[in-house]
Amino acid sequence: MTIPPFDLDAIRGETFVADVVYHDTLDSTNDLAHTIAADGSPDPGSPVLFLAAYQTRGRGRGSNSWHAARGGLTFSLLLGFDNPIQPSRFPPLALATALGVSRALSSRLAEVVSDVRLKWPNDLVVNDRKICGILVEPLRGPSPGVIIGVGVNVNNRLDPSLENHATSLADLLGNHVPLTDLLIEILSGIEQTTGAWQNGDPTLAADWTRSCHDIDRPVVTETPRGPIEGICRGIDSDGRLILDLPNGSRQAIASGSLHFRERQS
Repeated sequence: MTIPPFDLDAIRGETFVADVVYHDTLDSTNDLAHTIAADGSPDPGSPVLFLAAYQTRGRGRGSNSWHAARGGLTFSLLLGFDNPIQPSRFPPLALATALGVSRALSSRLAEVVSDVRLKWPNDLVVNDRKICGILVEPLRGPSPGVIIGVGVNVNNRLDPSLENHATSLADLLGNHVPLTDLLIEILSGIEQTTGAWQNGDPTLAADWTRSCHDIDRPVVTETPRGPIEGICRGIDSDGRLILDLPNGSRQAIASGSLHFRERQS
């Protein structure tokens, strides 16, 4: 029998989740959560945590994959709601989740880095390198609810192809990080910020703009209609990226991917 690298009783007892579904190896925690949710409506008051030591097909946004090696922290939260959630509320939920995770990571990293920053629309970065990705998906059936997938680089060895673009807690701290303790801290942060999202807290938008990695920087946003260049001015309450365009106008971008653009001399 494989001993899990997590204290499941501590997670159940010290967080807001009602149950924990753990597998040592799994294709995708998000996919398992979808399968379980299809068998019955999720209880709005009973979040379920899906946790794996290793995912063979972890997913990011679109067709992107998540390199979920052992030693990392990969999990999904199944959240049920009393009423259907409009699709326009999913981007703010992803950002609220990112804030919760970033507060836990910032506390861990306070002595070695100045900040954990939010890279729109769903990543966390440290020193321009990705440390966390978040994926929010609606349930595939009629039941109102969402699945929030989170992947954090913790003690895992990064793929050599990613070493210039990603980092991990262990690399930054120079030591091994206990996964259970970190997960409990992250879930506490997520509980607070997703609760604020559910309650329509108007301060969230200011919080994620303050945390925005690319604020006041020249960027290129790859959108379904093509690339858009501009200066990032923040993220609005609907989770849209605000850009000042070269023609002097301002545009809100609802979806896309973001790249830093060097200023032309």
